[in-house]
Amino acid sequence: MKIFTLMAAATLLALGSGFVHAELKQGDAAPSFTLRDTGNRLVLSKSVIQGKPLLVSFYFAGCEPCKKELPELQKLFDKHGSAVAFYLVSTDKEGADVALPFVKNLGVKIPVLCDKYSDAAKAFGVNKYPSIFIIGTNGALLFSANGYHEETIAQIDQVLGTLH
Repeated sequence: MKIFTLMAAATLLALGSGFVHAELKQGDAAPSFTLRDTGNRLVLSKSVIQGKPLLVSFYFAGCEPCKKELPELQKLFDKHGSAVAFYLVSTDKEGADVALPFVKNLGVKIPVLCDKYSDAAKAFGVNKYPSIFIIGTNGALLFSANGYHEETIAQIDQVLGTLH
């Protein structure tokens, strides 16, 4: 029996790296995460959402759709940033050295978190970039979108408008 249990555990571990999380749906509890910002300070999602709803957008440097979306998110940040916490989450393995210049070159000033090992991205089931999630102060997912689409920005603006 112990051998079977060990084999099952080993199989689960081997499969774990390829595990695909079920797609999050509106109303689901959003995964919590702890990531470092570009100043090497820890940011805990649970702490952020105690004060404000949270918008997180996963991206990586060089992502062409992200280049289109990030400036649009900056406009939403300028409009809603006092009522909603915004964070960009870079999945670049090189961390802030690559993540920060990419957004600065686009004129984006939204705070950046580094997810060098894609742990948060995996927890959210990110499989397409950019991916955006809006989380309410109760920790529930209010909105999500994968990939860049112009109409998504209007939808995000509408959701954010209801939060303040």
